[in-house]
Amino acid sequence: MGRFTFANDEIVRRFGMQRNEIIGGRLWELFPDAVGKVAYVQMHRAMADRVAVEYEVYYEPWQRWFLDKVFPTDDGGLAVYSRDTTERKDAEARVRASEERLRLALDSAGMGAWDWNPATGRVQWHARTRELFGVDAAMPVTFDLFVSRLHPDDVQPNRRKTDEAMATGEYENE
Repeated sequence: MGRFTFANDEIVRRFGMQRNEIIGGRLWELFPDAVGKVAYVQMHRAMADRVAVEYEVYYEPWQRWFLDKVFPTDDGGLAVYSRDTTERKDAEARVRASEERLRLALDSAGMGAWDWNPATGRVQWHARTRELFGVDAAMPVTFDLFVSRLHPDDVQPNRRKTDEAMATGEYENE
């Protein structure tokens, strides 16, 4: 594979090298531990097949995630655009962990959860909520369906609380 002909400030910072140490260098000589891994395989595919590739890779020595987009160039080389996606990957992991904690708490309490977007009318029920309300997984869920499954004594108080929430942006109900 060819040599670096350009390195922007971010690559210089990321590599922890001087620009003149990068320009003219070969990627796999600068990072021999990456040989045979995802980036190596994908860049070689881009070069051999002259196709654009995109991949996300975790580089262990830096403990960072990168989203790389590789494009063949007219001069026979490759242009690589790389973005550090570590913060996004960390946020996704935190969301997954939070969702798992919520699922465990709901399962332990024998409760369900649901989401409703009043602007679009879209209602989404979790599996446990469907089970509690006796709604088949294939049945479309609407707010009216939710109301129809309430105990008759709860319908009017629930509508009142919903109307208040729509007016104030705050919802509190037992």
